[in-house]
Amino acid sequence: MTGLETYQKLKKRAELLKSEISKAEGAYENVMQQIKEQFDCDDLEQAETLAEQLKKQAEEAEQKYNAALDAFNAKWEKKFDSVSDD
Repeated sequence: MTGLETYQKLKKRAELLKSEISKAEGAYENVMQQIKEQFDCDDLEQAETLAEQLKKQAEEAEQKYNAALDAFNAKWEKKFDSVSDD
């Protein structure tokens, strides 16, 4: 491969990489805009903090739900069993 061919190949690769970088930057800006609009977060650190808070809230809600379901089942299980046996 000649020096000119190598140069042209490298130039083409560099142009392709620049295009990919531009697409990635555009996608990043779109995601950041969505995060700002939907969650009022100015950066990824705020979004990650909010995500952790929401995850914790969801886990707590699931635990409360499971406890309430267990209490309900403990209270009504025998009545349901007697109805289904008839």
